[in-house]
Amino acid sequence: MNRKSSIALTLLVVFGISLLLGAFIFIVLGRTTDSNLRQKREKAFYAAEAGINKAIWYLNTPTGLGGRGSSWRVSNFSETFKEGSYRFSILEETSGILSIISTGEMSGIPRTIIQKMHGNSLPAAFSYAIYNNGSLDLRGASSIRGDLFANGDISIQKASNHPSGDVFTTAGHTVNGAPGTVPDPVPTMPALNTTTYDQKIIAAQAQPAGNVILNNTNLGGGITYVNGDATISGNITGGGTIVVTGKANISSATISEDTTIISNGLMTIQGNSNMASGAVLYSPTQISIPGTPRIYGSVMSAKITANGNPTILGLLFSWDVSTELTGNVTVYGSVVNPSSSSYTGSINIEFRPEYLPTPPEGLSSGGLSLMKGSWKEL
Repeated sequence: MNRKSSIALTLLVVFGISLLLGAFIFIVLGRTTDSNLRQKREKAFYAAEAGINKAIWYLNTPTGLGGRGSSWRVSNFSETFKEGSYRFSILEETSGILSIISTGEMSGIPRTIIQKMHGNSLPAAFSYAIYNNGSLDLRGASSIRGDLFANGDISIQKASNHPSGDVFTTAGHTVNGAPGTVPDPVPTMPALNTTTYDQKIIAAQAQPAGNVILNNTNLGGGITYVNGDATISGNITGGGTIVVTGKANISSATISEDTTIISNGLMTIQGNSNMASGAVLYSPTQISIPGTPRIYGSVMSAKITANGNPTILGLLFSWDVSTELTGNVTVYGSVVNPSSSSYTGSINIEFRPEYLPTPPEGLSSGGLSLMKGSWKEL
């Protein structure tokens, strides 16, 4: 091989090595750049999550403790987070539902996530279509849409239908014989502070005794006391409060918005009664619903029996004995039951947070609840 050929071969080898080395460096740099980009995207995601958590903290913390309170609404509120930042907006979609939209940013790379919350202060038990503080047995032609929780075993019979939502139990309990899933956190049975209702009943007991018929009555936004039994019918207008020391019989009444009816004895709701939004029905003994009413608001009693054909847009809450649904009952909202139970009627319950009312007196938890299944990245 002459000198010229040797030089050419050497140059060719050097060129080939340079190409290989260049390709290797290109791949390494590319992978390094890609790895750095992934790290920045991951950090931006964590920053967005931090924004969601900080927004929730602001909402659940009173202003005196450094928070902003549950009524706070804001657009593009920004704070630094490590070497980056996040900005979030708190928007009220409809009554009772909040959307928190948070964008995290690292080195100019953004990621955005959204989390919805129930913008009311009801206890966490009202985040379920049915909350049972005991075992739950779904029988009959029931259809339940939304999450279920039982502090015991859950049995869903073949005739029953649960087309949407998750099923949760406390530790050691089962769902149709299989180990149940424990929610985090585990919701506790709500307690009702009855002081406001007790005081009104005591005030009614100081009035002259006698049974009363309230028919086509304008309450005028005030309090009507009955020291005896009351029959309520016709058009009840003006909003306000009716306090009855004995039994209250609501019979085919049309009742205007923001009306509270307190009965120290049995409350019976008969016929085609219609109670507009903001209704609060309270009895420390029992509420019985044999009729076909339509109720917008809160039904609360130590014991609730619904064996008619009612439609409730709001909540059914029994805190002591039981909630018994044996008729053709429709609930858009939430049912909270303090005991083990079998639902044997043709019941249709759909968790609809937009129908959950402003917390009635004595039933506020002072916080917000996450809306299950609403988290997603935009």
